Amino acid sequence: MSARPYDHRDKCGNEGDVVKHVGLLAALDGILATWTHTVFRYADTFAGYAQCVLGEGGEWTYGVGLLADRDRLRENPHTACWQRWYLSRPVLRGTAYPGSALIAADAAQDREVPIRLSLWDVSETAARSLRATWGDRAFVFTRPAEPTEAAVVEADFLFVDPPDLGPWPAIQPMLERKRSGGSLLWLPVLSK
Repeated sequence: MSARPYDHRDKCGNEGDVVKHVGLLAALDGILATWTHTVFRYADTFAGYAQCVLGEGGEWTYGVGLLADRDRLRENPHTACWQRWYLSRPVLRGTAYPGSALIAADAAQDREVPIRLSLWDVSETAARSLRATWGDRAFVFTRPAEPTEAAVVEADFLFVDPPDLGPWPAIQPMLERKRSGGSLLWLPVLSK
């Protein structure tokens, strides 16, 4: 019997997402600001849900829940943009918070750059969420990403956010084979 796929719904919007998503937005904006090609190819090897509802008792209360009204976020253009796009609602509980792929799509739309999304997740539930959000506008795979796949190797931006370090043997070759463009690797810190 195999282990259950990681499910981020209870952790959505937590402290890690705050740092990761602002960093992702800043990295993408830096590339997209000077983008001159026709389509921006984004690959997310552990995509998760397109968005999650911020529910009662979720870890979001210690992440986005503490930052929604912070004036200091407006001092940096990327934290200000993130706050405006995702935290500007009067009440966060019960609303949706985006996954990384949705943040990438929003960043590309803001810069008026067409985007092609290639998204992998081993959870059928997460993959259904991605398909429901983008339909045929994204390539969604319900399996691990392979380091030699064209969508990984040729991505203009590769985002790697594994839920644990178990998949590291597959991640290292992805980074070694990637031909050009940007990458963001978000590794979990595990404590005992």
